[in-house]
Amino acid sequence: MSGPPATRPCEGHLAELVDYIDGDLAPPALEALEAHIEACTCCSALERELRERIGLVKQAGRPEVPGDVRARARARVQALLAEARRAR
Repeated sequence: MSGPPATRPCEGHLAELVDYIDGDLAPPALEALEAHIEACTCCSALERELRERIGLVKQAGRPEVPGDVRARARARVQALLAEARRAR
């Protein structure tokens, strides 16, 4: 895409940016999006920000749920399922 730099992400490229970051773009679309990112300051900034945020989420990892909380949740789900079966 040519022209002046965008002031906000180009709507047509938002979904592609996610696929690009996930590594799910096929070569023709990949090359076109990379060229667009180089030319569009807004999409370039958004791509960097998305990568940074994804990195932070990965660093945070999955919190460990305490065993007693898991047991209470499991018991509550089982009770709700039993109640739903009785209501039929």
